[in-house]
Amino acid sequence: IVPTADSTTSDPETAEPPSQWPSLTEIEATHIRRTLEQSDGRIYGPGGAAELLDMKPTTLQSRMRKLGIDRKPTAREDSRPARE
Repeated sequence: IVPTADSTTSDPETAEPPSQWPSLTEIEATHIRRTLEQSDGRIYGPGGAAELLDMKPTTLQSRMRKLGIDRKPTAREDSRPARE
């Protein structure tokens, strides 16, 4: 949850202190996770998370690694038989 301009200026007595705001890293991780959900875990190609975020897929993968985000398998990958 990101405070709006109104919430920080309306009443200083009731405004949420900045220490309780999510960090930029937390906001970035949440945004990437939601985008991966929207793209069904797909990173590359049309409709993939990288395209939706307007970034290179390798950059997205690097950020995901840094933030400890695992992508969920796509529906197509889920239906593949397991390798032995």
